[in-house]
Amino acid sequence: MRATQLLRDAGLANSLAVERSASQRQTTELLIPLLEQDIAIQENALQVLAGQLPATISRSALLQDFIVPDYLSAGLPVSMVSRRPDVRSNEMALMAANAQVGVAQANMYPALNITAGGDWNHSNQVTGLISPVLYLALLQGQLLNPSFREGG
Repeated sequence: MRATQLLRDAGLANSLAVERSASQRQTTELLIPLLEQDIAIQENALQVLAGQLPATISRSALLQDFIVPDYLSAGLPVSMVSRRPDVRSNEMALMAANAQVGVAQANMYPALNITAGGDWNHSNQVTGLISPVLYLALLQGQLLNPSFREGG
């Protein structure tokens, strides 16, 4: 803005250029709080990814003082990646899905469930415990049920 005023005073620019320069400065000043908020959000995200509580990251040097080494490693240590919450939750979800596949495969095979069955009638006599035809029908239904349930 100062340079534009000097150009106007020298007759090389008009007042419109000075006003435009002032407007651009005000627009830039309005962006500073939004940029600071974005920095805080990114710092919190970096802290969470590093397995720490969200907090600001202290800076002890300026960007110009940072020296980039000639050789940079091409990856991350496995221990750092394994601490990330998103990696852990996906790992647990994979283990749960794997267990569900095992349960679904086990349900496809016939199962033999031995249960005690019978009924008690009004004359206080147990009936149905010695009926082999009844147990054969129950056994056949128990063995064939998974095959029909899976459509096979």
